[in-house]
Amino acid sequence: MKQKWHSLSTATKGLLAGVASAVFLTAYLVTNKYIYNTYDISALQYSLIFAIAGGLFGGLSLTRNMNSRIFAEVKKDVWMFVVLSLASFVAVGLLVIGQRYTTSVNASLIGTTTILTTMFFSAVMMHEHITQRQKLWVVMLFIGMYVGIVGLHRIHISRGDTIILSSEIIFGFVNVLSRKMMRKHGSLIVPNMRLVLAACFAILCSIFFVRNWVVIGQLWPWALVAGMFYWLCMKTFATSVHLINANHAIVLVNSQVVITALAGVLLLGEHYTWEKFIGSVIVLTSIYYITWKGRG
Repeated sequence: MKQKWHSLSTATKGLLAGVASAVFLTAYLVTNKYIYNTYDISALQYSLIFAIAGGLFGGLSLTRNMNSRIFAEVKKDVWMFVVLSLASFVAVGLLVIGQRYTTSVNASLIGTTTILTTMFFSAVMMHEHITQRQKLWVVMLFIGMYVGIVGLHRIHISRGDTIILSSEIIFGFVNVLSRKMMRKHGSLIVPNMRLVLAACFAILCSIFFVRNWVVIGQLWPWALVAGMFYWLCMKTFATSVHLINANHAIVLVNSQVVITALAGVLLLGEHYTWEKFIGSVIVLTSIYYITWKGRG
């Protein structure tokens, strides 16, 4: 298997890693929703358990690859890692909490707005230019998201949709800071360290907020599955960014709106309409032109 992987071109590897990240993103969104549908657990308590589960896999990966040189490099930027991990902890927590009050399909559609918040923070923190064509397709993306979530009716966004939307603002900051740090520390260390430190924050919060230990004991196997998918999503996305580039990788990972829609209907019995389909198509088209064509 390794021999076949190494025989592939860099572009093919990046493409496969990007598609894999979309599949794993769908997998942890659907698993989270299944847990909410099956177990009587509060959104806050589960969000903490989810962060801890993801950190376990990040920690195992770090243990296998960490050495004294890498540790010394990380130590120099320890406060940057703390800021990155704390922001990531809050963003992921809001995403998981928001899932308690909306469908996995809606969560996947709203998740595409990360590209907009990432563009904003890229302009502020890295002075990247946003073209007029990109601005036009940003408007189209919002139209597609509206049609997909609300339909052709007056606006009615659920509490969960609003919470997830707020998480995407923080994710934009996290994505840009991660990109800057990966240039120095690489695509292996930054995602895993981010998961591990976020898990540390979750463990501290669990002391004060986790109460329903009986239910948590029952759902732990599923939480580990969700955490594994989350870790794999981050790992494969970072690999895709490293092998091709961030713009192409973002298009690939956001293809999850189609995959999540199918999984939500087939595995969770969620309602899916032609409006959601049209909205998803508009969103994917907009992301394509914002990232691949918008800079031309």
